[in-house]
Amino acid sequence: MTGPQPATVLAPGPGPARVVIVDEDKADFLLVDALLEASAPGAYKVEWGPEYRDGLRLLRDSPPEAVLIDSSLGARSGLELIEVLCAHHARIPMILLTGRGNRRMEAAALAAGASDFLEKAGLTGAMLDRSLRYAIGRCRAAVDLERSEARFHAIVDHSTEGLALFDAHRRIIFQSPAVFAILGYAPAEMNGRQFDHFLRREDVVAHRATFAEALRSPGAVLETEIIARHKDGTWRSLNCSTVNRLHQPAVRAVVCNYRDVSRRRAAEEATQVAARRFRAVFEGARDGLVI
Repeated sequence: MTGPQPATVLAPGPGPARVVIVDEDKADFLLVDALLEASAPGAYKVEWGPEYRDGLRLLRDSPPEAVLIDSSLGARSGLELIEVLCAHHARIPMILLTGRGNRRMEAAALAAGASDFLEKAGLTGAMLDRSLRYAIGRCRAAVDLERSEARFHAIVDHSTEGLALFDAHRRIIFQSPAVFAILGYAPAEMNGRQFDHFLRREDVVAHRATFAEALRSPGAVLETEIIARHKDGTWRSLNCSTVNRLHQPAVRAVVCNYRDVSRRRAAEEATQVAARRFRAVFEGARDGLVI
């Protein structure tokens, strides 16, 4: 198990984070604005929407980085607004403010999709700032992760080279889609199994030795060639580059890039066979040969 991870906080941006507060009471808006400015000068630009419909309009026209929503909005409730907004703006952190908090309301707010729940009584600028920083920071981290994953799949999903990730016990934990073109297996057919099951018996020992060397030498790139079984029962020559990245938190795997070199090997072998035949004919000829 990994230890506790550090909390995600708001990274510095090019300007203040835009925050919308939806609250009927203008005095509460002015108080929140003043508390934030005193606690974190210049970090936030706070805008006010006094009614339920204002919250909908502000988020539709120009979604902010976070929303503070009062629990009471006239005929409608803040919980209703959070539910509606989450259906269309799930990425935006929404924090419920209430003057009469209790555990039941807190649970309802979190269930509706709120990022946090704050009581107005005793509210300080530091509390507001901390809640907003963490909520916005988590949101930005989630967006960055999604973009990173999209870039990863854009590269891997359309590559003709295979990519396999292994855990420390040689079990396959990821196979790129290219494995289907190379070995005929869907990634799900290989995931969770040791690669030994797909190798020639005489290559298993060599593969284990390479893997052991990778475990001993994190970051070192090891080049090998192995023979793997295609799903149709034939064999494929694979050129592999293996590197241990188990120590990197973002990877935590032994990474193997591989490509099918079967045709090249077959051509090389055919050339060698032809050369041996020619040599045999040449050396066995009694009469001279003119080329």
